[in-house]
Amino acid sequence: LVRGVCVAMCGASQHIRLAWTWFGDEKTDVIQPRAYAGVASDYAAHITIRRSRLTEPGPVFRTLGGQTPEQFPVSLTSPYGPWRELAQAHGVRSVMAVPLKSTLSGMGGLFVIYADHERYFHEVGVSLFTALGELFSSVLSSLAERTTLEQAVNHDALTGVLNRHALPIIEHRLLRRTTSDPLSFLLMVDVDHFKAINDKLGHAVGDQVLHKVATALRSVLRPDDSVMRWGGEEFLVCL
Repeated sequence: LVRGVCVAMCGASQHIRLAWTWFGDEKTDVIQPRAYAGVASDYAAHITIRRSRLTEPGPVFRTLGGQTPEQFPVSLTSPYGPWRELAQAHGVRSVMAVPLKSTLSGMGGLFVIYADHERYFHEVGVSLFTALGELFSSVLSSLAERTTLEQAVNHDALTGVLNRHALPIIEHRLLRRTTSDPLSFLLMVDVDHFKAINDKLGHAVGDQVLHKVATALRSVLRPDDSVMRWGGEEFLVCL
């Protein structure tokens, strides 16, 4: 959705050479554009903006730090090397960053626009771009809340691994649509004599044992393998 809006905006104005967004932790020291559009998209695809004495006064980290959006000049003599390249290759002459805010604490983002006119943002005004920033903020908040909800619904609160609500995820991986799809295998793991641990040492110790078992399973599995808490002391492993 965000990239689609950026594409439409760049198509509607010949002066906008690039628009990109970034979502993440507002205290980050490294920013890489996520969704982008425009004739200078290759710049966004390869740029990594690191916090430094040179970049902190610029639009990205100033806006992320809470400053009001403002236009910055870009020229062939800009102190920031990537801007000099943009000015030479795509005629970029000004840039502005709009903050994005999420309702999830600590999460935010940026909407950054580059134009080929020195006073483009002064003449057009910032209201259009701040309105788009509010739209993107709504998308960001919705995504963050949905991700948090899915995490809570599909994961076991005690062990942190998947729970039985996530069974469709496992079933989807088991389904082979073609013979070239990889095979999946299931392991059922049962903790022996677990009732004795609860009876002799208490349920708090039993909970620690389950947590340690889940941690041990995840530590030896590959990133694409899955662990699910199937029952009280039973775990399902999908390879």
